[in-house]
Amino acid sequence: MKAEKAIPESINSMNERLFLPERLFGCIGIEMNLYFANIFTALNPANYFFRFSCDLGRCDEKRWHCIPDGNAVGIHEARLQHVLQTSGKNRKKEFLFTFVLFPLL
Repeated sequence: MKAEKAIPESINSMNERLFLPERLFGCIGIEMNLYFANIFTALNPANYFFRFSCDLGRCDEKRWHCIPDGNAVGIHEARLQHVLQTSGKNRKKEFLFTFVLFPLL
């Protein structure tokens, strides 16, 4: 499966839209949350679920959550996959983006 850059784009003709920049910025010690409902719109969002992978934080059903420590300074690649479940079929689309973490001065 080919991963794409994560930018605002129309996913298909069913009014699905993903709003996610290529880079997200954060500071060490400051909580970060990425709520899937805030970055994705669809006619029936209950038909979708998300898979998220990154070497930081943890992924819950509705969000990704992280409180980065001092070892996390730098750039971290992340991968977001959304899956449409209808009529026994799964349609997957994957997006790549990065987290850039700075020390808090």
